[in-house]
Amino acid sequence: FFMVRVAGLAGQVREGIKLKSPDGRTPEQQLEQLLREVERLQEDQQKSLSALMLLLDKEGIESISRDALTKDEKTWLEDHFQEQVFPVLTPLSIDPAHPFPFIPNLGFSMALQLRHRRNGEEMSALLRLPVALKRFIRLPDRKRHVRFIPLEEAVGLYIGKLFPGYEVKGSGTFRIIRDSDIEVEEESEDLVRLFETALKRRRRGSVIRIEFDKLMPAELREFVAGELGVSSSRISVLTG
Repeated sequence: FFMVRVAGLAGQVREGIKLKSPDGRTPEQQLEQLLREVERLQEDQQKSLSALMLLLDKEGIESISRDALTKDEKTWLEDHFQEQVFPVLTPLSIDPAHPFPFIPNLGFSMALQLRHRRNGEEMSALLRLPVALKRFIRLPDRKRHVRFIPLEEAVGLYIGKLFPGYEVKGSGTFRIIRDSDIEVEEESEDLVRLFETALKRRRRGSVIRIEFDKLMPAELREFVAGELGVSSSRISVLTG
């Protein structure tokens, strides 16, 4: 819906189109109302998620932070991270020599503010979390009690392995949605080539929405949004 319908409205607003829909609203008015409704739906979604997590906890199924790990769980998780997660992660520093990297549509990433332990030098960095990795890692069972840890929590525990010598000043995850709308000219002489070009362009469509983890510092959110060229009206802050 966002990749096509919302992107289409955003494109009309960007081009200054004022043509009204059958219900008498301009593209800008439609987009504003749509985003307000999406915000309301997401608030309901977050409340439902919180209630569901409480019910799961009562049934012995728990999603935990890294601070809640037991000693045995930490030992198991370190081995799992070293074998299954670390090999597929690519840490990326962001500076004048290394500009903000391309993030694919629906890409799930972790942004970091790092400080060097020795000289205090600060650095921004990015970790793209591959879709091949499971979003939640199941820890060894403990007497019928099932515990999971989110992937980003596990990664945060071993940042020192990815960025040796640095400590985390701030971090958080985010997901982007890109404009994936395709415009087709029916009178085109070569539809195959037209679609090939359109599909390539679709992969690199402009970012029309960012969903941030609420734990990400505001300064870091502003940095990511600025690098991706996304205004505050296209940003959503979520709890999970």
